[in-house]
Amino acid sequence: MAERLAQKLARQTAASPDGAPEGAPKLTENPQIVAKISKFKEENPKYIEYLNTLPHERLINMAVLRKIEANEQTERFREAMGRRLETWLETRPEEAQRIADAVAKVAPDKQAGARIRMIQAAVQREALRPPQPGTGQRVSA
Repeated sequence: MAERLAQKLARQTAASPDGAPEGAPKLTENPQIVAKISKFKEENPKYIEYLNTLPHERLINMAVLRKIEANEQTERFREAMGRRLETWLETRPEEAQRIADAVAKVAPDKQAGARIRMIQAAVQREALRPPQPGTGQRVSA
């Protein structure tokens, strides 16, 4: 991991091609992604022509809007997951108390995220716990 980070930092500090200002990150290319993009361009020349006619500012706005929409979708997913986890926790008051005690020890700005992670861990622990005798379904032979 440290080696990867060192390599990444070395790439970023190296001089950039194409006359980019010194200190600008060096852009690397993934051959599979480049192939996908090339294939898409070949299959959709009218769309590429349309993009080429757009002003640079409009292209930037389109990219930013896609990023905003992706972030909003992630937030909606997190909110829905949080509601489901809170519902699960309501049915287990002893677990709720244990988590509340643990969250109280966390820095205030990190409490919300810590609470969700602790609930997720509790759900996983319960799912991995072997079933108690007498609570499973009977199978008749």
